Amino acid sequence: MNNRYMSKNLELLIGLQPMTKTEIARRAGISRPHLYRILSGTIRPKINTLCSLARVLGVDVSVIIGDKDMNKVLITGIVTKEIELKETTNKMSFATFTVAVKGRGKDAKTDFINCVAFEKTAEFVSKYFGKGSGIQVCGRLNTRNYEDKDGKTVYVTEVIAEEVEFNGSKKAEDTGSTRPEAEMPW
Repeated sequence: MNNRYMSKNLELLIGLQPMTKTEIARRAGISRPHLYRILSGTIRPKINTLCSLARVLGVDVSVIIGDKDMNKVLITGIVTKEIELKETTNKMSFATFTVAVKGRGKDAKTDFINCVAFEKTAEFVSKYFGKGSGIQVCGRLNTRNYEDKDGKTVYVTEVIAEEVEFNGSKKAEDTGSTRPEAEMPW
């Protein structure tokens, strides 16, 4: 994502609005100085900030980013079991985990979404999240396949976690720790 290109798109979209930049920032849940840093291209906004801005502006987030082909996933839910940090044969750390996401409505079902994090993000997730932790994952959808021991092709769809945030983290509350901003991998 090119920050300058995105900033130009956002500036044009905001210029078409009857609201002031202050009102747009307020409705998106961000500060006015934060919006100005996004517009100047000095910071790269997180996807949830872009989604909030897109909602306020009444456009799809892909319009702001300027990509007609986009693979971004944002999920918020609860980690279903303890997360174990592992290593590939190339010594790259990774962690797999599942996030339970409740559907909306009276008859909605809960979806269980498989996620994979690599390197610093994996280390962060395994250290600060566990079963019952509230989590927000931003990443991309990935599909792959492999042959099982019976020779059948197995298809896997998972979210590759690129950014992870606390969402009422039970594990952090239990240990009495605070958000370790300095250790966050982004």
